[in-house]
This record gives sequence, structure tokens and C-alpha cells, in this order.
Amino acid sequence: MSSEQNEIRDGVKGFIADLADYGVTARAENNVVVYEIEAAAGARAGQLVPTGVGVDELQSWPAASPHWLHFPDEVKFPVMNVDGGQTLPGWIRHSWDNGFWTMSNHPAGAWLSWVRAVIGKATS
Repeated sequence: MSSEQNEIRDGVKGFIADLADYGVTARAENNVVVYEIEAAAGARAGQLVPTGVGVDELQSWPAASPHWLHFPDEVKFPVMNVDGGQTLPGWIRHSWDNGFWTMSNHPAGAWLSWVRAVIGKATS
């Protein structure tokens, strides 16, 4: 993590910079910020899983976390609340409630932990 770990950076650029603090490279692709994260558990454990977040949902980062997680359509979950809007071709966005969001820790650390937990629920 960089020495700027306590600096608040906002919006899309802030989200990308915050992920970089944890060694995750992200890029804006059309209207989605895309990055890969290693699954810690579940059917995809040990695999890098492409993940995305809509640019529109990052306007309030880090004060509020995004609600929709974008995955390639081959990433399936036992219970899915999906939407095909505002996604990359071949991707689906999934509605996930991450509960109470706090700024007491580095937001990217909290975000990545939560996304890994979600990916751990994937069935394929």
C-alpha cells in the first residue's frame, strides 16, 4: 500500500488509485471500470476473475460504495439479481447489497474484501 493510504481520493480516478494501493490494476473501459481480482474461495478459488463497476456508480466513491458488480456472463451465482444495462458486451451486472459502508479503513481494502467474498459464492 502506498504512503497515501489515508488520503481521500474520489470518483473514478480515486477508485482506480485506491485499487492500485492494493496492487490491483484497473482501467476505465467505456462506462465500466474493469479489474481482475483473485478469488480466495469457492468454485473460482485461485483464479483471476474479471470484475467491473459502472462509472456512474463511482461518482460518490469513497463516501458510498457501488451497488452493482459487473462480471462476464459465464460467472454464475446460485441466486442472481441481474441486469444487462450499462455493461460491456458479454457481461452482466449483479445487484449486491454490501451492507453498512464505513470509511474507518482504506476504502479499497474494504471493497476488495467484499468483492472476494461475493466471488466466493460463484458456482462457475
